[in-house]
Amino acid sequence: MNRRELLLLSLTLLAIKPKAFAQNNAEKWNSLSDEEKNNLREKWQKFNSLSTDEKQKLRDAYKRFNSLPPETKKRIIENLKKWKSLPPEKMQLLKTRFLRWRSLTPEQRTRLLGRIKRWQSLTPTQKAKLIELIKRRRQR
Repeated sequence: MNRRELLLLSLTLLAIKPKAFAQNNAEKWNSLSDEEKNNLREKWQKFNSLSTDEKQKLRDAYKRFNSLPPETKKRIIENLKKWKSLPPEKMQLLKTRFLRWRSLTPEQRTRLLGRIKRWQSLTPTQKAKLIELIKRRRQR
């Protein structure tokens, strides 16, 4: 299970007090489809299979999340939904890029961000010319 899934799981599970869930949400549980119930059971089992440290990390992440301003929480949830809706190959590409980013030194990150800013400041014509130049160089 990856970190995003664990965050979603923790947001779902840690917000629920077991006794209150049993008493106050029986109707909600009964209204769920079998598929939804199975999905929640699987997530609960995954949570229960985590080590004590992993569970504590999730609780801490939930507490940090819960202390955020509402608009920040909303943005995070929207981003997680977008992430989950991505095709697997796009997810893999982004994961690879993120890992590459994390492996960069602060100086390399600064240099890369400078290059990105310069690229963004180019006109479409300048970008096209630069792309052509790079293609020609690669063909040599």
